[in-house]
Amino acid sequence: MTREKRILVLLLAGFATLAWLGLAQNADTAKDPVCGMSVKKDGAKFTYDYKGTTYYFCSDGCKTEFAKNPDKYLQAADTAKDPVCGMSVKKDGAKFTYDYKGTTYYFCSEGCKTEFAKNPDKYLQVADTAKDPVCGMSVKKDGAKFTYDYKGTTYYFCCENCKTKFAKEPEKYVQKMNEPAATGGPMVKEGDGCCTKGCCGKPDPIKK
Repeated sequence: MTREKRILVLLLAGFATLAWLGLAQNADTAKDPVCGMSVKKDGAKFTYDYKGTTYYFCSDGCKTEFAKNPDKYLQAADTAKDPVCGMSVKKDGAKFTYDYKGTTYYFCSEGCKTEFAKNPDKYLQVADTAKDPVCGMSVKKDGAKFTYDYKGTTYYFCCENCKTKFAKEPEKYVQKMNEPAATGGPMVKEGDGCCTKGCCGKPDPIKK
């Protein structure tokens, strides 16, 4: 065997080994159908069986969301949620993506991708919360009382008043969330929520 052939055989063997290792690693992990994170199957704490298939989750929050409506997440397997603004993004042909700790995240704009890249853990740690698109208040997803589904995305609200405002003009608030992202600025400014301003049927705090 010539020297060139020996080198070619070694290269092919190396590529085969790398491919096998990659397949083995993927076989030991599963993607959370709610948030898209990679989850180790061995010893997984949060699982859910549906129609003969076991699904794995990163947290009880994701498992609970899936259990409410499995088909919703299975049908949306070709989409991902932007971890910054919460919008649904089509994976196929996605323009803005970012790989972090073995998981690919998808974004609606360069602005969201840039914000995420600055501090990924900041956005991943708040995966169980969502920002009210009307007032900017952070709302816990688990057990949220006021929600509204629009174009495949679930929005969370601090009160009935914010939900009602959003339902009347969804596009207005969705565009409000996205316009700053086009320029690389922050999304809807986080606030204290309208409940502190007396617009949820509660009186404004007494001024001293």
